[in-house]
Amino acid sequence: MSWSNEDVIELLELDVPAYERKVHAMRARDVAQAYAAFLKTTGRAPSEVVQGGLEKSLSGFLVFQCTEIIKVIETLNGLLGEYNLRYMRAVSDREREDHVLAFARALGADEAHGNEDRKAFARWFGFDAVRERCQRQMAEHEYAIQYNLSRLGVIAAQALKVHDISTLQQEVWDSLNLGRFLVDLLSYDGDSRIRVEAFRTLAKTIKVLRPDVQDNRIDAHTVMYVYRFAVDGSEDVWPQCEALSLLEELSLDDLSKALINRFETPEEDGDIFVRRRAAVLVGKHADASPDFAKALALCMDDPSPFVRIGLAQALPVTETPRGWRRFGIWR
Repeated sequence: MSWSNEDVIELLELDVPAYERKVHAMRARDVAQAYAAFLKTTGRAPSEVVQGGLEKSLSGFLVFQCTEIIKVIETLNGLLGEYNLRYMRAVSDREREDHVLAFARALGADEAHGNEDRKAFARWFGFDAVRERCQRQMAEHEYAIQYNLSRLGVIAAQALKVHDISTLQQEVWDSLNLGRFLVDLLSYDGDSRIRVEAFRTLAKTIKVLRPDVQDNRIDAHTVMYVYRFAVDGSEDVWPQCEALSLLEELSLDDLSKALINRFETPEEDGDIFVRRRAAVLVGKHADASPDFAKALALCMDDPSPFVRIGLAQALPVTETPRGWRRFGIWR
């Protein structure tokens, strides 16, 4: 069975709305070309791909590419730290200019670009300009990671669906190293959107795992790590929201405890968005256990109408409406 770059692009665009496909068309082509080049270096031919193999192979490449990009970002961070230190220790304008130009070369400026930078010292070029150049490169790399993660969640889930047998799912999960890779990204010290995408990817892939595979491959450390994000009000808003949703897949007992924690200690500002997500989850599981009933009672007394409306909208989709009828939530 053979495939082409168009097949890879089609897979990368799976479940992507039409308008987003246009936005990410160039990035999808770049990933497809990089994937083809990657296969050549590893000696694999398109004809080797069997049913489900493209999804698994492309998922592995996305993980590999993210890992390599993270190494580049770490290198840039190290260079930026050294640049700041050397610039601060410089004792003359000439020495400071030399450090600026050296850092610009380290970021990829060729001889012609370097000459333009040297001429621009009298106008606008200096410490801040090359520092921003470095930060812009890191931002571009982080955006690439976000894109890869958004595609990894869909494609890896597809690979796991194709292998709907416990032993095969475990083999796919282990070969992609999804658990460790994604959990490590949950503590990424940079753009919070990477942590959000890591949560989403982890949730998408866990949802398609068979129950016995979940028990064997999702350990207590992973659950507790997600729980910590779900109750940590100092974290960015969207990772907190995604952590709550992920707990729904991992452990309803831990989810109920996290929900009670969020409603017992409401905070200000962005916390209402986290509590709104928590309210929707309470509504979905209102009658699941006494802890969820407690969370429901706390949610009903939440000071924000925005949060209470989320609860009211979620309750009708529960299998047993006993809870919201008893509490008269539509007040």
